[in-house]
Amino acid sequence: MKTLKFVVVGMMLILAGALQGQSSVRVHIGTPPAWGPAGYNNVRYYYLPDVEAYYDVQTAMFIYMSGEYMGSQILFARSLPELRFVSWLQSSNA
Repeated sequence: MKTLKFVVVGMMLILAGALQGQSSVRVHIGTPPAWGPAGYNNVRYYYLPDVEAYYDVQTAMFIYMSGEYMGSQILFARSLPELRFVSWLQSSNA
């Protein structure tokens, strides 16, 4: 009876190891924006040099500095401020 218990426990351990080896992990960052560059589907951030800002795909937020150099703050917003947005549109249409 004791031998049967060892055989059953051994078989369970072998099966558990085999099943664990078949697991996979998928990371979903987010849906890239329609205006994003083609071919970069697995990135989290886009840099927009015209407006000196980053776009975070996972949170769908823009990241930019409030001012220049000393005393400026890093801001997170769902949309760009009007001045940055207008300059971005003008540069992309040129």
